[in-house]
Amino acid sequence: MKYKWLRCDGNSRLVLLFAGWGTDASYYDGISAEGWDVLVCYDFDDYEFDTSLTSRYDTVYLYAWSLGVHAAACALRGVKNITAAFAINGTEHPCDDGRGIPAAVFLGTRDNLDMRNLTKFCKRMFASSADYAQAAERLPQSPDIEALKRQLTVASTTEVKEPALFWTRAYISASDRIFPAAAQRMAWTDHPSGCEVCEREGAHAVNIAKIVASTIPNPRLVGRKFEASVPTYDANATAQRMIASRLAAIVGGSGVAHGGRMLEIGQGTGLSTRMFAEQLTPSEIDCVDLYRTPELQLGVTARYHTGDAERWVAEAEGCWDYILSASAIQWFADLRGFIRNASLRLSENGVLACSTFAPGNLGEFDALRPSPMLYRTQECIRGWLEEFFVHVETSVEDIRVTFPTAKDALMHLRLTGVGGSSNTKLGMGPLIDAIPRDEHGRCYLTYRPLYFIAQRKRR
Repeated sequence: MKYKWLRCDGNSRLVLLFAGWGTDASYYDGISAEGWDVLVCYDFDDYEFDTSLTSRYDTVYLYAWSLGVHAAACALRGVKNITAAFAINGTEHPCDDGRGIPAAVFLGTRDNLDMRNLTKFCKRMFASSADYAQAAERLPQSPDIEALKRQLTVASTTEVKEPALFWTRAYISASDRIFPAAAQRMAWTDHPSGCEVCEREGAHAVNIAKIVASTIPNPRLVGRKFEASVPTYDANATAQRMIASRLAAIVGGSGVAHGGRMLEIGQGTGLSTRMFAEQLTPSEIDCVDLYRTPELQLGVTARYHTGDAERWVAEAEGCWDYILSASAIQWFADLRGFIRNASLRLSENGVLACSTFAPGNLGEFDALRPSPMLYRTQECIRGWLEEFFVHVETSVEDIRVTFPTAKDALMHLRLTGVGGSSNTKLGMGPLIDAIPRDEHGRCYLTYRPLYFIAQRKRR
């Protein structure tokens, strides 16, 4: 196995790419993420992975494409710091009549491999000859045919040992001519990892850079969008107000003692802060947000901190009785890590109560995105909470917000800063067409908040 750093700047977060067969690191040169190092692994003559490459990172997002899915499942077994893992047009069983490439095709490709047949294979990866022509310059110009044959032999004779990786999401291209879509569905449906399956139209070769960009939160972009929405947020945040009110009611009805120290993450304009303060009457409040927010008149000592709240909580030295957040932690890169760190910052019997969003949130736009936003399931979050907390309660609801027109719905998103970390540029026409109407002809958007409250385990 070979590897190459595309970016190595001493960041604490890593994008780890496992390449597709027949590609090397140059194919992935355009992939980057602000504040993340990027490492590509390729040429899988063996599956010996040097764990020192990843051990210093506190957050690792794995993206494995094609044969790289099998290579990652074999090589990374036992690696503990994989935060999220994305399988793209591949399976853990590459040479398999039911869950991969039919054995006759797979082995025939190996046995008959020469430059002519390799070129034919590469062309089949793409949706059109034009797409292939555009990508051809990034493919190896003098490939080692014998080495490629060895890699196929290794893949066909190495079985994935259980338990392997716990995949977060599997991407399937419906028109894949390398890994048949039906085989991928069979491999990933009811997979032990319980991964989400995301199927889109397209060929075997996809824009991996867009998948990376859509799944990795960009705190700076999120902060800019919400800061721009501050003057208009409260007047337009219909769903957000309902979510904050519901979360405050959950906290208030939980029997939590009043008067303690409160930490709020992502207080924004203070809409939720006022609700939390009314329910808990805290003795002092700390607020942390991505941008400088207006100071609030709450009749209690309040301190305001600006920065990435996920990192801030990890590095904080204080101790709080309640850690609260309404509609903010969905932007965190490592939600499990945040839950663990929050447990360490809570006092005896301290409480963590947050709202985030579940899969299907603003699902009206999912079909337009190259990759839906990464929302964790209720079951997943509950499992993480139970590692560090007791008396865990979770719930999910749907909130439908109606608008006179589709343009009003889109204006609502802009005026509240919703859409946070997405850099995807979508035309107005497709956006308007995506917004459905109810039986009265009103346009609507569907929020799907996920609430949880839990008490810190005794240490």
